[in-house]
Amino acid sequence: MNKRNNDRNRGYIFEEFVEDLFNKLRYRNVKRNNIYNVRRFFRKRKVQIDVEYSGFFGRRYIECKYRENSNVGKQEVEKFIRSLRLLGASGRGMLITNTYFTDSAKRISRRYHLKLCDRDCLYGMYKKTIPFVRRISYNKNIENAILGGV
Repeated sequence: MNKRNNDRNRGYIFEEFVEDLFNKLRYRNVKRNNIYNVRRFFRKRKVQIDVEYSGFFGRRYIECKYRENSNVGKQEVEKFIRSLRLLGASGRGMLITNTYFTDSAKRISRRYHLKLCDRDCLYGMYKKTIPFVRRISYNKNIENAILGGV
């Protein structure tokens, strides 16, 4: 298996992890890999959303970015913002990664009210889902499997 397929498989595993995490945090109607056909200006476009859930004010959309050792940049953030605009969901998105975000990605996300969740945020969310007694054994497993070990 080449490196690109291996990264893609880990990306799918990461999406499943995020879906499971939001289910365990008791968010409602969590769904993964939804594709929407959007018609804008006489053209059909497909928008793929990794994970979505029901919030107080409508649907919330999550884009998952798995990286081995690079940070998520401005281009990925802009692409997700365009997808949200096509869906008419500006300001209702979250970008989650197992690494960190570049400074330019953070700036553009603030401008468009996009929530960013990096490695530390994700780990904090994960710690809320398991009982304190079981945390010690699970911490190493999650660091190695999803977060890549620190």
